[in-house]
Amino acid sequence: MKKILFVAVDFSRWKYARSWSYPTYFSFSCELVKQGVNVDYFTFIVSQRDSWIEAQNKNIQRVLDNSKYDEVWCEAVHTPWTMQTLAQLYKAAPVRVAFVCESLNYPESVYLHHPELRNRKITVDERVKYFTHLLCFDERDASDYQLAGYCSTWIPCSIPSDEIKINKRRVSYHGAVYCGDLYRERKDWMNQNKLLISYLIKLNPRENCTIYPYLFEIAHASKYLLSTSGFILDSTSIDLFARWVRKKIFSMWMNNIAASKMTVNLPHLFQSFSSRIYESMAVGRPVITPFIENRPKVMSLFTENDEIMFYDSRNVESLLKKIIELRDKTDLYVRIAENAYKKIMLYHTTDLRVRQIKGWIDHSVEIRFL
Repeated sequence: MKKILFVAVDFSRWKYARSWSYPTYFSFSCELVKQGVNVDYFTFIVSQRDSWIEAQNKNIQRVLDNSKYDEVWCEAVHTPWTMQTLAQLYKAAPVRVAFVCESLNYPESVYLHHPELRNRKITVDERVKYFTHLLCFDERDASDYQLAGYCSTWIPCSIPSDEIKINKRRVSYHGAVYCGDLYRERKDWMNQNKLLISYLIKLNPRENCTIYPYLFEIAHASKYLLSTSGFILDSTSIDLFARWVRKKIFSMWMNNIAASKMTVNLPHLFQSFSSRIYESMAVGRPVITPFIENRPKVMSLFTENDEIMFYDSRNVESLLKKIIELRDKTDLYVRIAENAYKKIMLYHTTDLRVRQIKGWIDHSVEIRFL
């Protein structure tokens, strides 16, 4: 049986962690186990405290010293790796897979507002040298790394099969719901058309009314206290518990989306389709999302006006028109919802995606999405 070390990255506070949806890659570790793989699970926590970063790197180094692996699967963008840990990782397994979960290339207009993103690619470029396979969530990054001689491929999001179901619950939100923070650029964009604001409803996470976010933070706080107190820590149980909490919250989130009429994806920095698109389709809710320029592969995943609707993020009125059109045309609404749901079932389940990744790693089988 193949043995894999799966190293995820997470955040200590739920308000930061929730934007990393469970399907991003956390669900991959569960699916690997279902497919008969022996998986050791370890979570790195992003922190500003040098003492915790040092303690976590020592913990993972201890894991690598004490076990042999066929493969390691790791997050490469936000994980606070030290060069010493990466060098040890390089020797730990013949196959080393890196998730590049963010875009590394942005339009110049984005860098004007977010100059810190210029350093992201420099950091990741140094880290990926220690890996044999790169799973990029932005198709341009996959292409760039291929041209640079890396074994890389693009993977869009996927949804766990047990969460893909047409939800018959009564619709509670009759407008177009959106999720995520209204940071300055989004607020300025929406304020260009006051009428648009009246059509949008912020989808408030229901987990905020439960104990789960508290449990999530307690788990990571416990790990911090133990790690920095000199204990030789096997954090597996804590990490698995935090992942279980994530899964429970994700199920609640899917029910929350199902209570909406439709989902609007507001303009965002990530140069691909966010998980919210796939999540909405998986519960039978149509999606309106910005057209993404210079990303032909992602734009070919779903057919416009048949499985999805696109709007021009440079034109606020275009979103308003799409919302009204989808609201008023029942045939269009039903067709998009049903076809998108079928597409998710056929091509975007986590079970299929993990099998595709394994086939790509083991046999160089190209991953296809149609």
